Amino acid sequence: MDSLTQICLGAAVGEAYLGKKVGNKAILWGAILGTVPDLDVLFKPLYPFVEGLVMHRGLSHSLIFFVLSAPIFGWLIHKIHPKAASVKKWAWFSFWVMFTHAILDCFTSWGTQLFWPHPMRVAWNNIFVADLAYTLPLLICLIWLMFKRKDSTTRTRLNHIGLTLSSFYMILTFVNKGAADSVFASSLKENNISYADFSTRPTPLNTILWNAMAEGEDYFYSGYYSLLADDHSIQWDSIPKNHDLLSAHSDNEDWKDLILFSGGEYALEKTASDTILIHDLRFGKMQFPDGTSDFVFTFYGVPSEENNTIDFSQKPLPNEKLSSDDMKQVFSGLWETIKGNKLPTN
Repeated sequence: MDSLTQICLGAAVGEAYLGKKVGNKAILWGAILGTVPDLDVLFKPLYPFVEGLVMHRGLSHSLIFFVLSAPIFGWLIHKIHPKAASVKKWAWFSFWVMFTHAILDCFTSWGTQLFWPHPMRVAWNNIFVADLAYTLPLLICLIWLMFKRKDSTTRTRLNHIGLTLSSFYMILTFVNKGAADSVFASSLKENNISYADFSTRPTPLNTILWNAMAEGEDYFYSGYYSLLADDHSIQWDSIPKNHDLLSAHSDNEDWKDLILFSGGEYALEKTASDTILIHDLRFGKMQFPDGTSDFVFTFYGVPSEENNTIDFSQKPLPNEKLSSDDMKQVFSGLWETIKGNKLPTN
């Protein structure tokens, strides 16, 4: 999830664990430790492209990291506040704040290596990486309770309200996902689309408009559905897999890591200059004001037949070429689609 959400969750978990004993110190250190796992991005420039990409939400989001680092953080915080709580209390405090950070990330589509060094990435695909409906209850209640005494019943109740509302919304995202899954499955059957499996995930900033990606033998099939739409028909767009374009490099370690990172949901496209475009289909497409669209995450791959190497890099994100006015139109179009008034351009 985004940094603000992780700060809020860390502060709320910290308050729940030690707030009655240490007051606002629990909020402060919860917010700080709530950002610690994401500091792995600071080390990304030190790695080759693919390694830097897959390391995010790797070691720093794993149970091993939490178990080993929590006692260290507990000792450091105790040194700063020797009379506030014991080292053991601060160590458990650190563990739960960082652990809930990783669990929250598991709800998104990026994937979290909770069981590092095992390469499996946990991704439940039920919430977008930023969703104010989840964050705001935590933020509002935290700001309010900070001005209450640490032993105040109102303070405890406010924190419980924030955590309860955000947790209820998280449960609601699974309910919405299930409803969308049912519509997508019915539509695939009605359209006689043969597929091995399909996955769904919410579009940006909401849990109403969902994207589905069904994998066939030679194509992926992409469709959108809003829970507010009166019409349950889905317009499916076929995306050629073209996986054979890099079949000669199947033993390339970076390429295998990139496939694993994408969860197998990728499509290849060859340009006139023989560069391979690698589209990560999990993040869908951005809809532009002119009616066109482009994949959000695309990587360049320049293969070399001589030594089985591939030079990887990332294509600039689509929003980087848009003006502020264009972005307003993009979000306006997204809002209309969420309301079920139009279908996005595949």
